[in-house]
Amino acid sequence: MKPTFVLLLLITALAFNACQSDQNASKPANKEGAAETKKPKHKIVNMMGKIPPQLFAQKVEDPNVVLVDLRTPAEIKETGIIKGAVNIDYQTNNWQDQFSKFKKDQTILVYCAVGGRSGEAYTQLQQMGYSRLFDLQGGLYAWMKEGMPLEKQ
Repeated sequence: MKPTFVLLLLITALAFNACQSDQNASKPANKEGAAETKKPKHKIVNMMGKIPPQLFAQKVEDPNVVLVDLRTPAEIKETGIIKGAVNIDYQTNNWQDQFSKFKKDQTILVYCAVGGRSGEAYTQLQQMGYSRLFDLQGGLYAWMKEGMPLEKQ
């Protein structure tokens, strides 16, 4: 092997190891001798701002966030909506214009049925200058699968 390749491989391995969380660290035992579970040291947010339902639910509780349901009114009528969400139908021609009522540095949470529309909206909103965006990973179906509450319309 060439020394450059070996050096690159070593640097990559070190960087990967440095990014790992301490999930496998020894866990203190409780009185019964069973290992206690620790909360992850880092929050799970991927590169596209997608966050799992549990973390999304925590952010929804913040009264300063804007929660946006990007589904059609018919979809909302069928399944319900996350409490506090406003509906901006992604399938309309002016859905981006409806975001102008929100500040560009305000935390905005978006979701749709399974994550396709909200993923596209996330990218477009970032391009429009919105900087604090989060997208519900797996959409409303992932939310419902976790047993999270919905309001019927």
